[in-house]
Amino acid sequence: MHRSKVIAIMLRGWCLTLVLAWLCPGPAWALDPNHHISQYAHAAWRTRDGFFSGTPFILVQTTDGYLWLATNSELLRFDGVRFVPWSSAHDERLPPQIADLLPARDGSLWIATASGEARWKDQILTSFPG
Repeated sequence: MHRSKVIAIMLRGWCLTLVLAWLCPGPAWALDPNHHISQYAHAAWRTRDGFFSGTPFILVQTTDGYLWLATNSELLRFDGVRFVPWSSAHDERLPPQIADLLPARDGSLWIATASGEARWKDQILTSFPG
């Protein structure tokens, strides 16, 4: 066999191995068998019900488990039960017009706005004007 054919066969083998590894399911968590199915509930939160103002357009989850939702007028944190509008203990203000949210591995939340970026970490907002 020519060397190029051997390399091609080896590459196909590696590609097949990677595809099969990618298709193998990872661990999945099912319902806790110690709880009855009636202990689990589902609720719907809709704009028209007044849970948040504006239309939600971004939803991300930070490493601490919170869901962050951006609308055209506010940023909200969802803890699984309620939506809480973003606020700062130090009277910091978010730049207007949130464009995007990005959760980081260190637990921080990056907030892209029309006037720059901001980082929310450990209850401290750090702004980076654009």
